[in-house]
Amino acid sequence: MRIIGRDEDDVDYEDYPFEVKGRDNGIAYIECYNPLTQESEGFEPEEISGMILKYLYEIAQEKLGNHPISNVVVTVPVDFNDKQRDATLLACKLAGIKNVSIEDEPIAAIIEYKREYPNLLKKGDKIVVIDFGGTLDVTCCK
Repeated sequence: MRIIGRDEDDVDYEDYPFEVKGRDNGIAYIECYNPLTQESEGFEPEEISGMILKYLYEIAQEKLGNHPISNVVVTVPVDFNDKQRDATLLACKLAGIKNVSIEDEPIAAIIEYKREYPNLLKKGDKIVVIDFGGTLDVTCCK
C-alpha cells in the first residue's frame, strides 16, 4: 500500500520496514534517522516524492541541454483516489515543477505508443495495456 495521500489510520503499518506515524492533522509521515544531525526527522510522503521528482526533473533538464521544460506528465497507479492524486500534484509543486498533468499509468502508455507508432493504430482499433509493477493492471481501450 502506498502512503502518499493517506491518513495515519488508513495505513497498514506492517507493510513497511520503517515507522509510520501521524501528524496532529492525521496525515501519515515516516520518521528517519539523519546521520548528519544525529536526530530523527519526520517526512510526509509528498516531501519525499518531491525530493525524488526534483532530482529527476534536474536530470531531464540536463539531458535536454538545460532547455526549459514547458509541460510535465506524471503517471499514477489506476487505483489512486483524488486525495492521492492531489498529494502527487503537491509533490510536484514542492519540487518546483510547473504545468503538470496527472495521467493513469496505462493511459500514458497508450499515448506514448500512439506517439511512437502513429501508423499502427487506427480509429476503432482495440488495444490492451498490461501493466506489471507493484500491482497487475489491465486496461482495454477502443
